[in-house]
Amino acid sequence: MLFTLMLMDLILGWLRKFRWFPKEGKRHKTIIHWFIALGLFLGFLGAAGSAGWLEFIPK
Repeated sequence: MLFTLMLMDLILGWLRKFRWFPKEGKRHKTIIHWFIALGLFLGFLGAAGSAGWLEFIPK
């Protein structure tokens, strides 16, 4: 779990270099960003699960 949080922190730090990443005080853009990120993450989980990459996670 800690590794996942560290990896997410590195990715979010990298994404802040780009203009589309929401800054503080931009609530509407932040909500849209997190919905897009959640959709991509769930899509990745679906693809990884069907490809057998996540077999080590107990269900």
